[in-house]
Parts: sequence; C-alpha cells; structure tokens
Amino acid sequence: MRLLFGLCFITSMVFAQSDEAALQNIKKQFLMISELQEKGMLTQKKASYTCKDLSIEGTLIYHYHNQDLKLISHSFDQGHYSASHSYYVSNNRLFFYFGSDGFDNDETIYDENTGDVIGTEEDWSVSHLRIYFSNEKAINCLIKQYENEDVTDEIKEKYPEISAYFKNEEKECDPLEVKEILSVFQKLTAAQKQSSQELCKVHGY
Repeated sequence: MRLLFGLCFITSMVFAQSDEAALQNIKKQFLMISELQEKGMLTQKKASYTCKDLSIEGTLIYHYHNQDLKLISHSFDQGHYSASHSYYVSNNRLFFYFGSDGFDNDETIYDENTGDVIGTEEDWSVSHLRIYFSNEKAINCLIKQYENEDVTDEIKEKYPEISAYFKNEEKECDPLEVKEILSVFQKLTAAQKQSSQELCKVHGY
C-alpha cells in the first residue's frame, strides 16, 4: 500500500512539473506573438460576415508571420450578446484561448412628462475565460466574471480599465467547454479559405 501511494504521489508530481513547464512555454509563445503584433510584424487577412437568420454580425481576422498562422481574432454580436475570442496558434495547434463575453441589457429611462431621455438603468455582465493548452489538452483554466452591480464609483475612479480591478480565478476545466472551443477553432482554421458568405458555418448554421 505504501509503495502504491508513493508511486501515485511521484506520478502526480511529475505531471504537475510537466504542466508547469508547459505553462511557462505557453506564456513565452504568447509574449512572442504579442510582441510581433505590437511591432506590426503580423500580416492580416480580414473578413466580415452577417448571418441574418441568426441575427449575427461578425468579424474574423487571421494573423500570420512568414505565412504561418499565429492568431485568430473572432468577434461577433447577437442582440444583447457580444463576444471577442482570440486563438493563439503554434504549428497549427491551439495553445492559448482568451474569450471575452458580454451581455448588455441596459434600459433607457424617460421623463414621464416630457418623454426626454434622463438616464440609463445599467444591466450588464462580463466574463473572461483563459484556457492554456498542451497537445490539445487543457492544462489550466482561469475565469473572471463581474457585472454592473459589482462596479462602484471608487473602482471607476481608480481603474480606467475596470476589468483590471477584478482577479482571475482558477477553475476546473469543463471538458464540454474545452471540446466546443477546440471544435470552433478547427472551423475557424478551415474558414481561412472560405468566402464571407460561408462563415456562418462557424456558428453551426
């Protein structure tokens, strides 16, 4: 029994060290792509599309370095929902995903007598998801979530970028969520050679 426990403990340590090494490598690759992007060294291929039946308007931008795909930026709006998803790529494999999703259902307030707009009742929420991949396996997942009720006047004054106030929290990677992200990544990769009229396929349409 002691031998079995010892083997399990050593194995878990090896996996932990392996994941940590992979995380450090992911961070290096992310910084390299970010630096290339900041220096304007990535070429772009951009496509906009509209899916009328789904009420979706979206934009896809593929970023290349020496003809190698490095980053896919995908943003779209659907009614009160908006999304901006980034897929960081190395050797045609996804190694880091960042998704920003927002829901905005603000309500305009009107003066009962004049009908003039006198303000807005805020009702919105934001979610940021970060997933680190190694060999198409999610090894670390972080989530950041906040809504209008969480944002005080003090936070607005101290933090020009409100999201900087809220911290990422580690969470257990959801297998179904990871599978869906990898599936969308494959569709986006395949969509490089498609016309804008065919991009609705990314949304399963």
